[in-house]
Amino acid sequence: MMADQLLLGSIADTPSPIPIVQESPQEGYTREMLAVEVAANPALAPYVECFPWHIPRYFRMREAQLKAFRFLSQGHDQVLLEGETGVGKSLIGIVWLSVLRKLHGYKRIFYVVPNLAQAKQIAKRFSDMVFVLEGRESHDCLYYPDQKPAWKANEIPCAILRSCGHRVDQATGKTLEEGAVPCPYYAHKYAAKQYEGIVVTTYAFYLIMRLFKSEKGVWEDHDAVVLDEVHNITPLVRNVLSYDITDWHLERAIEVVEKVDESVSVSLKKFLVVFKKIVSRNKPPFTKIVLEDDEIKKLIKALEAIDTSPLESKKNELEKMASQAEGGREALNEVQNLLFNLWRYIQSLRYAIPKEENDEIKHMALNYVFSYFVSEPIPEEEYGGRGPKVINRLTIQSHHVRPLIRKKVLLSRTLAMSATIGDRTVFGYISGIDFPQYLFLESGFPAENTRIYMPSDTPSLAYSVRSDREPAKSLESIVKECKLFNAEGIRVLVLVGSHQELDKFLFYSSPDKENLDVITYSRGRSSNSPRSDAMLGTMPKTPKEAVELFRGGKGMVLLGTEQNFSEGIDLPDGLAQVVITLRPGYPDPNSPESKFENRKFGKNGAFAIHQWLVKIRIKQARGRTERDGKIKSVTICYDQRFKGLVYYALPEKLRTSYISGKTFADCCLDARAFLKK
Repeated sequence: MMADQLLLGSIADTPSPIPIVQESPQEGYTREMLAVEVAANPALAPYVECFPWHIPRYFRMREAQLKAFRFLSQGHDQVLLEGETGVGKSLIGIVWLSVLRKLHGYKRIFYVVPNLAQAKQIAKRFSDMVFVLEGRESHDCLYYPDQKPAWKANEIPCAILRSCGHRVDQATGKTLEEGAVPCPYYAHKYAAKQYEGIVVTTYAFYLIMRLFKSEKGVWEDHDAVVLDEVHNITPLVRNVLSYDITDWHLERAIEVVEKVDESVSVSLKKFLVVFKKIVSRNKPPFTKIVLEDDEIKKLIKALEAIDTSPLESKKNELEKMASQAEGGREALNEVQNLLFNLWRYIQSLRYAIPKEENDEIKHMALNYVFSYFVSEPIPEEEYGGRGPKVINRLTIQSHHVRPLIRKKVLLSRTLAMSATIGDRTVFGYISGIDFPQYLFLESGFPAENTRIYMPSDTPSLAYSVRSDREPAKSLESIVKECKLFNAEGIRVLVLVGSHQELDKFLFYSSPDKENLDVITYSRGRSSNSPRSDAMLGTMPKTPKEAVELFRGGKGMVLLGTEQNFSEGIDLPDGLAQVVITLRPGYPDPNSPESKFENRKFGKNGAFAIHQWLVKIRIKQARGRTERDGKIKSVTICYDQRFKGLVYYALPEKLRTSYISGKTFADCCLDARAFLKK
């Protein structure tokens, strides 16, 4: 076995070498095979004992997992683990938490993932070892018994409905009304608090719990945490701490508030006037405009003039309105948001202007604010469908979240894991996770079973240089090659950069064009093409539904945007052997985020961060089809801007699989021959 050269403080560096057992590459280690090493290294024993040997898929321990357990058994408290796709990172995290519980008696330990689907995937694998903590959106509300289908708990003004008999006391587990059916959400939340094991939840729920909820020592003082897919932590935290304000929802809230307290409604109306002037005056529609500092200061002043405290004493009146006129529930939701979010709006806006002390700037803005306005119809199900509405929208976008992550997300015992960390300096700079203890795990994926192509004749699809016929011409070429792959029985995952590109791909895939068997998602939108619309009408609504259909054997091409499909989905065992990614996901240079980052980091600094993100997405995209390495797979990076990025984004052992110098058509021809061998 090779020495652990990539470990910081590895076992190979310890004064007394430990007897190392040899692994059969296909089979891994049984418990019995590890007995000699455990006898020589007792610190490894808890990891072997807590390994889930009883679960059929984990009847043997992989080499990469054993390497991780050797490293963790040295007592490192904060570790950054980068493990290639297929090493079994989730199992490593579960075992690490189980060991801490066994050794230290920890009762509050968390495993955090980006979304609920991934949380449920963890629960499916380790059903007897974890509890999945879900948010309000997963639970029906019982306050409106006649509502069919039932509203979810996040769709009702729960904080205002204080007399709801279904509410579960979080200290005792009893309902407010004796004998009432417990509220599914609060009963679930109470059960999670009683669970003395690994609680799996999303970053959003975990962060809100850490920031805004006081649970009297039950959750905020927990002992250890695993952060999975940690390369996503910065945008996930930014999204949790970002807020939208619209005039439409403010007006709905004012309608309710003025019936209860005129003084509060007057201050809200004054803020609404300031809000509309700033958002829409002399600004084009459908265009995101970054606000100036003086505009932000005016918004802060108007918000600070709003005193919602009189509403606290009138919640009984508000509650009575909840089940009255149509739209009362929705409007009361807006009132609830005002009650709980007003101070957050003000605080976030304050961070969106430079902080000055003694006439000098102490630090640049940490957030940015942008606005736009648009006229759109009101959906029939929303407020009775009253016709067109003008929406003036203001977005307060958090950006500099590194200190918050360090203070509120990381614990003294934290295992942060991802398949794609890349440049640790850039990652540490934007996330605040710069642990000195770092471990890299190779998957053992054989380089001879994969190829990564960089065509020589494809164009750059950058907005500033591409021709008027792009990206339509490129998408048409990709459709034609997909059809050739499909003719050989090879299924393809195609990643595009936008929904406009997705619709154009469908146009060329339509029955009177190439007649490609495509699966994608519609989300209820329409394009400007009857051909595309006809195909969208037959598609499932959500990306998740599209993936499930594709996994079930429907379709020969799975099509989606990079944002939706470059990570978080797995297509192993030949479900798709080809990934074609159209272009690197650089942000729009005219977007508010790009402008803010250029100002904050300088163009070179912002570009370095964007390069890092593109490399991360390349590695994530090619990992969708790879798991155990037994099935061959290929990745084709189309846009010329990938050149110089793809090769250096690859693990060193896979750089021999990188192929350039061939035309796009020849790359596809070579890929088909490779996959059919």
